[in-house]
Order: sequence, then structure tokens, then C-alpha cells
Amino acid sequence: MRLLGILQLTVLVFPFRPACGATFEDIAARATAAREAGNATQAISLYREALEQNPKWDEGWWFVGTLAYDANQYALGEEAFRHFVSIDAQAAPGWALLGLCEFENGRIEGALGDLRRAEAIGGLPKDTAGVVRFHEAMALTGMGLFDQAIEELAEFVRGGVKNAELTLAVGAAALRRPVVPHEISATKEELYEAAGEAESLWMLGNTMEAEARLAALVKRFPRAPGVHCLYGLFLQQARPEEALAEFRRELEIDPENADARAVVALSLLRAGKSGRALPMARQAAAEGPSTALAQFAYGKVLAKLDDEDAVARLKAAVQLDPMNLEYHMALAEAASKFGDVAEARRERMRSIEMARGSGTSE
Repeated sequence: MRLLGILQLTVLVFPFRPACGATFEDIAARATAAREAGNATQAISLYREALEQNPKWDEGWWFVGTLAYDANQYALGEEAFRHFVSIDAQAAPGWALLGLCEFENGRIEGALGDLRRAEAIGGLPKDTAGVVRFHEAMALTGMGLFDQAIEELAEFVRGGVKNAELTLAVGAAALRRPVVPHEISATKEELYEAAGEAESLWMLGNTMEAEARLAALVKRFPRAPGVHCLYGLFLQQARPEEALAEFRRELEIDPENADARAVVALSLLRAGKSGRALPMARQAAAEGPSTALAQFAYGKVLAKLDDEDAVARLKAAVQLDPMNLEYHMALAEAASKFGDVAEARRERMRSIEMARGSGTSE
């Protein structure tokens, strides 16, 4: 999903040309002529020459950035858009393109923050807003925030979007692999594609076909990391014992999978086996100190066992994944249970805001 509508964004950001001094104006005019003639390399050079004279010229930085972005020169694009938003911090298109360049440069966390800032400012054209949301979802996957990513990707699937990149992105999130589509090797594409197709059917509520696809996925890729965990997640509501068996198979294949171990712990907890869940949750948290699900599972088990350290673990989960409503609700419950009235009140209010769809990350 490439960004479309650069011209539309340009009109939005620059409804008129700023007045310039004589020498500067001559260079700027030559840059414009080169750009309009389709000579991107010369245009970038001339815009940069003009910017040496007037580094506060936001239009110049904008065109350097858009030309660089279109030419896949993302490092230059990032530099240009960073200058641009330092001049106009309320220009949502600037933050959007800065985030897209950061994403392509592998700066996933920074990209997510800037893309979300663009959305918060608002006013993006519809096509651009869609590209921003899709890259947000891929960034969430790259950061290991798979549940959030699946929620955002589901909007595209349910909206009728169909393309190979989306399928691979859904597959990566479903398999809980912190990769983005262009990082997936050719030898792994079939795995991610099959997982993405099965997860997409699940998102659409076609559970019978989804289960058939997932069973086929397990049979076809029995040793691939993430496959048994995905099938287990599908099974855990209706057939929890079968789900638990899948999670255990996942750990046989990938013993250091903190997510899988956390899911096992939560499954045991739901089955009323908190004593057996404790060592699994403790190990998951130790193996995944930066894994939100692992910290959440440990916190939930500790809370069930009346251990006040649950609050610290659930706070860690919230800090790692601040947009997960379930984590905030669990923290509110634990804080209340162990007498932290102020924390409980804050988290309840936060949960209400998020449930209403008005919550924002801090």
C-alpha cells in the first residue's frame, strides 16, 4: 500500500506560494521548473540549494521530502520531513510522510508515534489516512504488539481490502512474528500467506472455513514457529483442552516463545489451575521482559494467588502495550484488590475512555 495523492497533499498543505527574495526566488523557480518537468534529481538539488539560503522555507522541505519519498530515498525523505514538521508542527501530512519514511528506514517505534500524531491532528485525505493506518498496524507487528496489530488489520479485511501485502501482514501478526511484509523471505511467503488467509477468514466470522484452513496449516507446516499457537488461540474458547495441547506443541518447537508460555499460563488459570499456571507465567515473564502478554499473564496469576506484586506486573504490561483495554481493566481490578485506590480509579477511567473509543496513548 504505497502512499497516493501527493499532489492532493501538496494542495492541502500549500494553497499558495510564499514570497521569496530575488536570488532565492530564482533558485526556487528553477527547482519548481525541474520538478514540473519530471527531473527529480535536479529538482532536489535546487531545492536544497535554496534551503541553504532559507532553511525555514517549509515548501522547499516539503518538495524535497515528497520527491525523495517517490524515489525511495527514505533517509533523505526523513531528513526533509523532520525539518518540515519542526517548522509546521500542526501539518498532519508532514507527520504522516515522516512516519512512512521512518518505517521504510526501519525505525518502527518512531514511525508509529509519528503516524499516530498525524492521525491525531486529523484532516488527512482518505487514501492517505488508509495508508497511515496500515503502516501503523505493520509497525505494531514489528514491535511485537500483535493483538493491537490484528485489531487494526481486521478493519482492512472487513472493509473488503484484498492484496498480497495485507495477507502477509495479517499472517505475520497471526503467527506472532515481529516482521513486516518486505522482511519476509521468499521461502517463508507461503507460510505467512496461508496463515494470513486463515486469520482473515476468522476475522470475517467464517469459523468453519477458518478452522479447515488452520488445520491444513498445522498439517502443512507442523514445525513452523507460531502455527500451533495460532491454532490454539482459535480453539481456546470452544475446545480449551485441545487448545492447551496446541500451545504445548508450540513450546516443544519454540521453547523460548514467551507469548506461547503466557497463553498456556492463562489457559491453566481459566481452568482453575492457578498453582500450575504460576511457574509457566513466571518463566514467561522472565523470558519476555519486554513482552506485554507475558507480563500480563504473570500479573493475572499473581492477582489470583493474592500476591500484591501483581500490580507491578500489570503496570509493566500496560506500559508495554498502552492501547490494550484488557490490560487496563486487569490493572484497575488488581489495584483495587490491593488497596491502591487512586491507581484503580485512574485505570477505570482510562478503561471507560478506551471502551468509548476516545482513549489515546500517552
